[in-house]
Amino acid sequence: MPARESRFDLLRLLSMYMIVCGHLVYHGIRQVLTPELEYQAFGESATGQVNFVLTQLLGLLCNVGPNVFIMITGYFLIVPRTFRSVWNKGVRLWLTIVFYGVAIYSVAALCRHTFDSRELLTQLTPIYSTTYWFMTMYMGILLLSPFLAKMAQSLSRREYQMLLGVLLVMNFGHEQMGYAFVYGSRQLFFIFIFLIGGYVRLHQPSGRWLAWTGAAYLLTCVALTGIFAVSQMMFHTTPYLHIKGLANNSAPLFTSVCLFLWFSSLPNPTSRVAHWAVRTSPYILSVYLIHEHSEVRALLWDRLIRPTEYLHDWYFLFYALGACAVVMAVCIAVDMLRKRVSSLIPPRAPHPNADAVGQR
Repeated sequence: MPARESRFDLLRLLSMYMIVCGHLVYHGIRQVLTPELEYQAFGESATGQVNFVLTQLLGLLCNVGPNVFIMITGYFLIVPRTFRSVWNKGVRLWLTIVFYGVAIYSVAALCRHTFDSRELLTQLTPIYSTTYWFMTMYMGILLLSPFLAKMAQSLSRREYQMLLGVLLVMNFGHEQMGYAFVYGSRQLFFIFIFLIGGYVRLHQPSGRWLAWTGAAYLLTCVALTGIFAVSQMMFHTTPYLHIKGLANNSAPLFTSVCLFLWFSSLPNPTSRVAHWAVRTSPYILSVYLIHEHSEVRALLWDRLIRPTEYLHDWYFLFYALGACAVVMAVCIAVDMLRKRVSSLIPPRAPHPNADAVGQR
């Protein structure tokens, strides 16, 4: 049995943590504040302005989370497998999504003493209704993975590179620049980054330059932070301090690839953190399913964590990072409990004539 590639378990854990931190920035701060409030929130003190820059940097650093998660998926699923095995995995994932959607909505409805049958139907059809946009895209990638893997295996290294080049042109876009607005869609972009992860697995890029990809990721995010923050604070390109966001298919595409390549070049760690990452790997998707549920999202950011109340405190960044770590730990613990309880349910006994039927 090949050794487990624990560096990717660690990267999977990190990417989900980035997703939670990104939601704190965009759901907890950016989407809560109106332009006028955003200026007041950050601009009334020097500490607030420093926190504005740090929040911008955190948002850009964490914007790579979804991309990296799909690249990891591509890295492992680029090895051909049967559609039946993938279908079974998809069904189990769908059941988990439905479980959390219905359970969380039911608890919220009981607390509010209200019930909406249409909302319940939405939770029962999570892929079609896109209650979680990321899971809808992830399910599509999962079901396509056997066919994408078979195609990738048939390509030479050069042909694979040309395919990625074509997909780069078709998917790249920033504001009104690029062909993403002509050809692009989220699913096509996810296929692209899935194949990037697969390319790293099949063709294993090598060279001294890989050691610098981590620095390229950090420096690019710092540079973008400087451009966005300084242009607003010093040159007043906007009348208020606004956290600048970027689509996943623009600069974060480059930083995502850099971070993924850097981790792929590392030796597999054997530290306690890596061991914990391996143990928690089966529960990572539950973090997204729980904390990003529409009922939990408002409660989490608006009533429990309330990041906008700490924007003028020197410890704001530590508070934000710590709060996101607690969110992850709680979600993982909940899913561990769910699986522990479900393991206590005895499996259904096979039909007494099952063997006979199978022999006919």
